Amino acid sequence: MPHRTQGKAVIMDIKTGVAEMKLFIYRAVLSACFISLTAFPAVHAVERVGTHDDSAMTLENLSRLAGEKLQNVEALIRERKIAERNAANEAQAREAYERGVQLSSSGDFDGAKKAWKEALDITQSPEMREYVAEQNRLAKLSEEQAAVAQRAAYREEVVSGPRTGRPGSPSGPGWTGEFSLSAANELKAAVEARINLINAEGEALFREDKIDDAEGKFRAALRLDAKNLKAGEYVGSLIPARRETLRRIAASEQKAKAVFDRGSQLYDSGDLIGARTAWVEAINTTEIPATKLGMKARIDQLDAEIAVVFTKIDGLNREGVALFETDSLAESAEKFRAVLALDGTNIKAMEYLEVSIPNRKAFLLSKKAGEEKAGSFFEQGNQLYASGDIPGALAAWQNALTTTENEALKAKATTQIAMAQERKRQELESFQARVAGLYAEGVALFDVGRFDDSATKFNEVLALNSSHWGARQYLNNKIPGMKAELTRKSKVERDAQEAMEQGNKLYAAGNFEEAQDAWKKALEITQQR
Repeated sequence: MPHRTQGKAVIMDIKTGVAEMKLFIYRAVLSACFISLTAFPAVHAVERVGTHDDSAMTLENLSRLAGEKLQNVEALIRERKIAERNAANEAQAREAYERGVQLSSSGDFDGAKKAWKEALDITQSPEMREYVAEQNRLAKLSEEQAAVAQRAAYREEVVSGPRTGRPGSPSGPGWTGEFSLSAANELKAAVEARINLINAEGEALFREDKIDDAEGKFRAALRLDAKNLKAGEYVGSLIPARRETLRRIAASEQKAKAVFDRGSQLYDSGDLIGARTAWVEAINTTEIPATKLGMKARIDQLDAEIAVVFTKIDGLNREGVALFETDSLAESAEKFRAVLALDGTNIKAMEYLEVSIPNRKAFLLSKKAGEEKAGSFFEQGNQLYASGDIPGALAAWQNALTTTENEALKAKATTQIAMAQERKRQELESFQARVAGLYAEGVALFDVGRFDDSATKFNEVLALNSSHWGARQYLNNKIPGMKAELTRKSKVERDAQEAMEQGNKLYAAGNFEEAQDAWKKALEITQQR
């Protein structure tokens, strides 16, 4: 029975020693964490400010880099001040925590609880709260174990007397130190594993662009190890850079969405080309691959629709041109208006509607007026021909021929002109024959000495042809000349007859010399003829 009691006492001593050892390890590890935490901002401030090769930098880049460094340094200064303030608070919390540990170790569990509550009121560190909770649990356990040990020691002392300083027991000087170092190493490994896990979780969140959650993870890692390079890199550079990138992407996405929505409105209004232009601008604005794929799929679908529309547009344009070439201008205009309803900027349709068709209408109206005028000329020629005015008819029909573009009217005018020209030729021949006949009659009458009758015929010739040279020569020269010659000859004959009769009278009277003179005179007069 005494041996059983002694064994229980030894077990209780070992448990008490283990509890004390755990408290020692927690204090050592926690102190190391606090020391690392206070050193973190200065170390990483140096790492994040860094240096650059100024010789390779332009003035613009140097200015930009200086601005970035100033922003980084300001952020680091703020972080350092926050860290210093937190460090001061944590130092107070650590002092209260350690005081609680000491009180717990001395068996003053109520004082320890008050000290740890003070630490909880001050600290913001989740780890510190975990340590305090663990110490509260251990203190409660130690309190219970101490009560059991006290009862066991009391019973043992009652039976065998007090026992102290057993070598190798948890209260011995060498065993506790060796066991604390091993536990500290195990706890350090556990902390490193915890940091690695937190970093891995932070990296996963970072890859998912859950930046705030990722930053929380990395800052938790830094609270465990203020010098952790990976967490420091993410908090100091990668996360701010990614946050700025996400802000820029968000702005781009907002702009891309606005442009894409504008394209959708254009699509709903029927402006497919405008919609495509807007959507291409949107796809060039967005930086999200999934959004690009979605927009590209919509553009591909629109391209198929545009191809169908363009095929229809080409057909309508061809129909419009064909109708235009047959002067079916109203139907042609309808086709081109249908084209513009599908494509409001179609150049061919606009050109026909705004230029070609109006010009053709004006031309056709002018042509119609010309044809009406040509028809009027043609009818006028018919009337003149019927009245016997062949030259007038020919002139009218010639005007109709030069005015019209109607082949049928041209043929009719040409036929009428030919008929009139034939009639004119015949009349000219008849006229010329009549003039020639009258002239011949006048010449014949002149030749027989019927000068007055001849002059009548020549006057008839001049009445028909006032420029007839022969008739005018007879009337102006030959007939007057012949009449004058006949008058002279008649006078010569009378003078010769008188001289002859006088010579006969003188001869009858026996006056031969005077008779001879009178006959010589008569002979001279006759010789004048």
